[in-house]
Amino acid sequence: MANSKKDSAKGGKTNPDVVIGMNDSHITFTKESQRELSKISTEVNKILTQDDKGKIAIGNHLIRVKVIHGSHGKWETWVEENCELPLRTARRYMRIAEGIANMPSLAGLELTKIESLLKLASDDERKKFISKDGFDKLSSRELDKLVCEHNDALKDATSTSTTKVSLKLHGRAKRLSDSTTKIVSILAENNEANDLDDVYDVLRRICQEISGILPPLNENKGE
Repeated sequence: MANSKKDSAKGGKTNPDVVIGMNDSHITFTKESQRELSKISTEVNKILTQDDKGKIAIGNHLIRVKVIHGSHGKWETWVEENCELPLRTARRYMRIAEGIANMPSLAGLELTKIESLLKLASDDERKKFISKDGFDKLSSRELDKLVCEHNDALKDATSTSTTKVSLKLHGRAKRLSDSTTKIVSILAENNEANDLDDVYDVLRRICQEISGILPPLNENKGE
């Protein structure tokens, strides 16, 4: 426990579930955490073959395992050594469990449908999909296809919007360049006082393109 205090004195974050030795790779769990981890291992391996609710429970158990290990990691190694399921499957169950924790209404759906809905960007989008007529009749494959099409449409819309903005900015830059060229031409070819109004007018238009900071020319002619 003295080592744990030393870590705290250094300003590092500590996890009450573990005691860290001088070498950060050495992790000793508290007796309470050891008992909890042992119980989780037994429970996970016991319910591996159960239905979707059991798999969601596994996900929640493994999220707890990750929390116990804290910032020192090694939870994946623990899963590989103590649970009879591939690490990829463990991550899948954890992702689903986290999704349900954020949006409980997903809990009654098939795991494959939950995974498809989690591909959407927000809970609002997921709610819209679930509330659509005929949602309950969709197969997992059909739902996944609709979600992918939805995401592709959003990407296309974003790309189109970005292109329009880019073209608009390019057009403005071209107009500014042309206006600047005109100013240079006026200054080079004309020295009469009247031509200064033309210069001012071009400068005003340039400034309006940027932020509209100059007033119209006729507001200053009487000065």
